[in-house]
Amino acid sequence: GCSNTNEQEITDNVVVNAPPSASFSFVSNGCINSNIPFTDASDGVGRPLVRWLWEFSDNTTSTVQNPVKSFAAANNHTAKLTAITDFGCIATSTQAINLSSKPIASFTIPQKRCESSPVQLTDASSLAVGAQNNTITRWTWNLDNGGKPDTLNTNAAQSQTYEQWGFKDAWLVTASNTGCVSDTFRIAGGFKINPLPQVGFILPEVCLADASAPFLDTTKIADGTEALFKYSWWLNVGVNPITPGPNFETSTDKNPAPKYNAAGDYFVRLAVESNNGCVRSLVKPFTVNGSIPNPSFTVVQANPLCSNDSIRIINTSTVDFGAVTRLDISWDTIGSPTQFVRDESPAANKAYSNLYTKFSSPSTQSVGIKVLAYSGNSAVCRKAVYQVIPLLNAPVASFADVRDICLDAAPRTINQGSFVSALAGSPVYSGPGISVSGVFNPANAGVGNHLLKYTVTNTGGCKDSATQPITVWPSPQAKWGVQSILCEKNDLQFTDTSAANFGNITQRIWNFGNNTAD
Repeated sequence: GCSNTNEQEITDNVVVNAPPSASFSFVSNGCINSNIPFTDASDGVGRPLVRWLWEFSDNTTSTVQNPVKSFAAANNHTAKLTAITDFGCIATSTQAINLSSKPIASFTIPQKRCESSPVQLTDASSLAVGAQNNTITRWTWNLDNGGKPDTLNTNAAQSQTYEQWGFKDAWLVTASNTGCVSDTFRIAGGFKINPLPQVGFILPEVCLADASAPFLDTTKIADGTEALFKYSWWLNVGVNPITPGPNFETSTDKNPAPKYNAAGDYFVRLAVESNNGCVRSLVKPFTVNGSIPNPSFTVVQANPLCSNDSIRIINTSTVDFGAVTRLDISWDTIGSPTQFVRDESPAANKAYSNLYTKFSSPSTQSVGIKVLAYSGNSAVCRKAVYQVIPLLNAPVASFADVRDICLDAAPRTINQGSFVSALAGSPVYSGPGISVSGVFNPANAGVGNHLLKYTVTNTGGCKDSATQPITVWPSPQAKWGVQSILCEKNDLQFTDTSAANFGNITQRIWNFGNNTAD
């Protein structure tokens, strides 16, 4: 019923549930337009969760438990999750998601890139800034130098020296402050490190009187582009350049030929630039010699000068400044006036020798020796000196074959030696077991092979010799035996056990002691 006060009291049991706990995780690469998987980690605290509401900062929503979402704009985005239990209890969780555009990695290289010289790779990467002023914060370089990639937190230019020319495949990867990583940037096909010229040139040999000093370029380059070289010559460099200098001191010719006006020791520098701008230079010392050399030489041997012996001369040529640059030596200006030998590297007191054709008649022949000394290239920078020397005839010795001999043989006279000479000569023998007059005693020589020498000296003091081998054989050793039973009137068996000691036994003579022999 109703009370007079219109009041009614109702009693019931009320269950108060613990509130749920909302939580979630996500995986982001930091880039816009990339799918981000969200994973619910909420707890119903004793009650089942039955509904999920996701609210994102770009005004989109989702009601699935684990949505996948991407954002189109670079910004500090948020994601809010509302988790609801079967009793309608709710909990929320909000997290920030910082996203940027994908960086565009790039770098530039200089036009001039040479081996063994630093090459600078300069960062040229970019990033759309976005609402939160995103920036690139990480640079990973691989310079194709055999090392590992290097990750930096600045965009400092990278300097690398490549010791070998050829194509290089360096690359760069960048990342933004949100962790968004760029694609790998590399120059298509790689970039070329160009070879340096291998500079070289040949110095002229000149004296002050030469009309010019022609320098000869020998520079090479590994890629074969020598025809595109640019040359820069400095023909009188050094701390103290010589005065007066040449008629021009610089040149861009491949092979300049200046006229020098003073004898002296110069320095010459050549710089060569390739078509790719790679430059290398070389400095060489260079001497302009005095005008005319003073040629001279001395004959080493004292008398006699024999036709069968080498004639040696010593160079004693000089020049008033610098060095003698070449010698032409004619060994017989009388018999062969056009023949000579050339030495491009003469030196003071350097020795030269020549063996003339041996002759035994007449008693003497004259030969003319000429030494032509140069201090430069032209005919005005050379001078000759002559000397006639007498060559004495040399005897021609010969030695015919000599028969071998037994050790116990009587001494034998060796007379197989002979000689031919326009002058009288005195022959002698020498060697093991032989006297100077030619008597050979095998017992004195001993068993074995020996070499006998026949030498003749003529009245001019010139000698010649010849040799012949002789073998001294050891004597054979006679030895025999007989059967053990010895009875008169019975035949006896004799057995020869002699040793030849050299070669074979060719004859045996038996004497039986009864006035018979076999």
